[in-house]
Amino acid sequence: MFSEEQTAGRKVEPVTRQSVAKRMYEAAKQQPNLIGWFKDGVTGLIKCALGKQDYTDVEIQQNRDVCRGCEHSTKNEKGDLTNKSQCMAPDPEKGGAPCGCIIMCKTQVGKCPLNKWTHLTINRDKPENNEVEI
Repeated sequence: MFSEEQTAGRKVEPVTRQSVAKRMYEAAKQQPNLIGWFKDGVTGLIKCALGKQDYTDVEIQQNRDVCRGCEHSTKNEKGDLTNKSQCMAPDPEKGGAPCGCIIMCKTQVGKCPLNKWTHLTINRDKPENNEVEI
């Protein structure tokens, strides 16, 4: 189905709603604080859906470029990120349990669990606005 060249070092699986739900379930089973993980995930999705951004458009693209090259991000058959791609990196703050976040949202309002975005996020002030964080 896929050549060795396409799959070398990548998690390649057709990205479907079922595969996203399956990976979300697998990540949830490993969380030391399931309720906290769920709350953080839903909060991030709501922020994303409302158009909130903790980064500039350029930084969001840079974050996604980092994810594009990461061995822990899920990709489609061509090795590309999609709107269903997930970060499955082991999160040290959660006992090494997989992140499970949707990359499209995480790159707007989250942080990389492996600190691969450190050059963008360390000692960085959030954009000023009058919005209340939820």
